[in-house]
This record gives sequence, C-alpha cells and structure tokens, in this order.
Amino acid sequence: MDQKIAVWNTGAHYTEHGQRIAATIVDGGIVFLDMDRGIDGLIPLANTVRDLRAQAQHGYDYCNYVSAWEHSDTLKQLAAAINAKSQPTETHKTACKQYFPDYDDELPAIDGFADASYGNDTCPSIHSEALGLTIHCDYKDEAKREVGGLTRYSISDANWESLLETDDLAEVLAFVADYDGAPEKCRNGKPINKCTCC
Repeated sequence: MDQKIAVWNTGAHYTEHGQRIAATIVDGGIVFLDMDRGIDGLIPLANTVRDLRAQAQHGYDYCNYVSAWEHSDTLKQLAAAINAKSQPTETHKTACKQYFPDYDDELPAIDGFADASYGNDTCPSIHSEALGLTIHCDYKDEAKREVGGLTRYSISDANWESLLETDDLAEVLAFVADYDGAPEKCRNGKPINKCTCC
C-alpha cells in the first residue's frame, strides 16, 4: 500500500495494549481499524484541513462510518501496521497519567475497576465492565478542577445516568459493594454503552 497509514494509541484501556487504531485513505473515504475493540469502518472523506488521524478519530467517535468489509486487504494492512508499531505494555503510561499528568492523587483501587481515563473528560475515571459503572475521580485540590462546585467523585451507570455524587471515598466504596444493577444489554448481550453491533 503506497498511501499513508496513520497509527496511534488513544490510551483507553480496552485491552492490555490500550486502544490501537490505524487508518488510511481509500477510494470512497477513510478505512480505519480499532484493533483492541475489534471495530472497523469506512468514514466518508470530508473536505477539511484535518489530518488523517484527526479526521478518522472524529468520524469514529461520532459513529460516522459504515462497515469496511469490502476492504479486507486494507484492513489486513492496517492490522500489520498496528502490530509493527505496538510497544511492550510496560512502556505505556496509565491513561490517567497520560491524559492528566498533573493529577494530584492515585485512582481508587476497587476490585473489577480499571483506569478508563480519557482526554476529553474533565477528570480521570475508572470503569467496571461487569457492573457497567464509571467512577469519575476529580482532583483533590478543588482549584485544579476544571469545573468548580462539583463533588470529587461521581458514579454513573451504562446509560451515563448519575447514581451518586460525593466527596467521600467511603460512600463510593459502600455504593459499589451494594450495587446490584446490571447494565442494560443490547440484543447481542453487550452493555448498551459499548454496543457497536445494533
């Protein structure tokens, strides 16, 4: 393949490798492959000054794509490019440290939760796939918080409905221990907020 292939890692912790994505321009648009989530697609090529990576990430983030099944050879080349650029996992920063290098605390260590911090959020977060819960953990120092007047911790479910807001980690731990709400699932059994199939 002569055209450029962009390869990047968002740092989101979908697998032990993070979230590795590659994209390239083909006739009809941009083909992308998210190796760690098992998602591929064809994004319409927009008349924009954005670079390939930015345009691909935007189309992916906003679900502006269709299946790329007709581009199986291109998808294989994207997978090879990702594998060639993959680094050993021990060299990857945690998503929290990557996106919030000045974070002034450690994320709570709660069984079944993993760092799910993302740069578009206002603070780091941890997530439990099994419970369908996300816990946003804002800065200890209120002056460092992007949005003033909010509590330090907030818990939301798979539909992003707020379930608890508190400054007390003990309340968070008690809520998680007592939580019995299973996340809503799509027709294929995936949590609604992770569904890409229906």
